[in-house]
Amino acid sequence: MPQSHLFLHHILRFLLGNRQIREAVTFASHYKDLVYFAHALEILLHTVVESEATLESDTDSEDGGLADAVLPTVVEFLDHFDAALDVVVGCARKTELTRWRRLFSIVGNPKSLFEVRVRIRSIRRQSSHIVTPKTCLATQRLKTAGSYLLVLHNLEQLDENNDDAVRLLQSAVGGKDWQLCRELLRFLHSVDDTGAALRNALSKTNVVSFIENDSEVSSDSSGSL
Repeated sequence: MPQSHLFLHHILRFLLGNRQIREAVTFASHYKDLVYFAHALEILLHTVVESEATLESDTDSEDGGLADAVLPTVVEFLDHFDAALDVVVGCARKTELTRWRRLFSIVGNPKSLFEVRVRIRSIRRQSSHIVTPKTCLATQRLKTAGSYLLVLHNLEQLDENNDDAVRLLQSAVGGKDWQLCRELLRFLHSVDDTGAALRNALSKTNVVSFIENDSEVSSDSSGSL
């Protein structure tokens, strides 16, 4: 069987390196429905982050800046696609923490990204962009929000009451995403040895009862077949 090789990120990097954002968006739009499209964008972002981090470490300038940096252009390009949030957090989790400062200085504060304002830009109108604010929680992109929660934890940006985790847990309960609920409960247990964070979340969501009731309903349904 012939093997498939990803090529999108190579072409996109060439276009974006020449600041041809419109051309890159037009080209990428032809492939946005492919299952590996988001993966290709993640490879693009990760490659640029790593290459520029290497160049920056070799630069003697006081601010560590890169005159020909492509990363801001790549981020602007990504904003045209719904997969941008997943791409950014996926890249971050595969990248060393030392790279995060520069990445999020361009992408935006992960605290804001957890709320997930996505700018959907239209390249069909030259005069202006169409900007539609959304949030991960509002659009039920709960697993993506969960990934950003881990980023916030690693950057020590979670408040002591873990309100963000509780809000996400409440949304997961509302969406009956019991797998995510269990993952969030394990997360809260791991970040607080006293158990206070977990108890607080349980008292505010009553998630255990919901999971048990849903399991009983599922068992009854399967038994009646």
